[in-house]
Amino acid sequence: MTPVLLVLGAGALGALLSPAYRPEQGLVGGRRDVWELPDLPRHPDAVGKALALSSAPIFDPEKPLTTPPPAEDPGWRIAAFFKRGKASSVLIQFNAAGKAPVQLKAGDKLPNGERIVAIEDSEVLVRKGRQTTRYGVERRE
Repeated sequence: MTPVLLVLGAGALGALLSPAYRPEQGLVGGRRDVWELPDLPRHPDAVGKALALSSAPIFDPEKPLTTPPPAEDPGWRIAAFFKRGKASSVLIQFNAAGKAPVQLKAGDKLPNGERIVAIEDSEVLVRKGRQTTRYGVERRE
């Protein structure tokens, strides 16, 4: 016999011997109650909304803005950093006309009396009591 006839015969035999198809029953039964959405109000209550909005806190009188006092000008600024070999220094420029800039190194005191602990590439480490503060270059136009 040819293979095609064998395949057709096997298919026919399988169809004859298979049980009849019965649709499966679901595990959960369907809902039998009717689900309805509530009716929406036809006309919104405009007066109630206006009263609620007028009493909202967004219409309270504004508090005056408090601006922080302007920062005091210390009279000097860090203008530049220098490095010659391993020795680093910082250039302090004064705001007063005619006062020459000063070049300071680690261990010197800034004009405000704080001692320079270290000078890094773009920062000066200054000690105030037990606290260490970092200062950088202050740019001015």
